[in-house]
Amino acid sequence: MHQDEDLNTAVKTYILQYASEILHCDQWRNLEKNLPQLAIETLRGLLLDIRKERRGMSLPCTWIIASS
Repeated sequence: MHQDEDLNTAVKTYILQYASEILHCDQWRNLEKNLPQLAIETLRGLLLDIRKERRGMSLPCTWIIASS
């Protein structure tokens, strides 16, 4: 479980750091088209984390990874 949390944190950090590039790339558009629920859940998780951190409640994000 610890490794899952580490991966989730790394992914969240990467997406936040490169959000503009990621959201404008063809791969993200393909994700939105082919797996829209995953794209929605990813962005929702990021936004909720940001909101919690700004309120001083640094809570871990629960990530939902779609299984194929």
